[in-house]
Amino acid sequence: MKYKQAKQLKRADFKRYVGVHTETFEKMVEVVQKQEKKKIKEGRSSELILEDQILMTLQHLKEDRQLESRRSPFVKIRLMISG
Repeated sequence: MKYKQAKQLKRADFKRYVGVHTETFEKMVEVVQKQEKKKIKEGRSSELILEDQILMTLQHLKEDRQLESRRSPFVKIRLMISG
């Protein structure tokens, strides 16, 4: 789901899908936009808008947290060692 679709969700559904409230998401976008303006752009531009990039990152982090409890102790130790 892209940001255009996600922003049409109800507040509770957005929180369930993304992991943060819409207000928090908007603040995150503002902060990243400020940092992006300071950045020197090299290479080709992204095909995704900034909101979609943040949305994908939050979805990945949410999914990763859910998988964390299912990992074996060996995998957890290996991840800690590798950084």
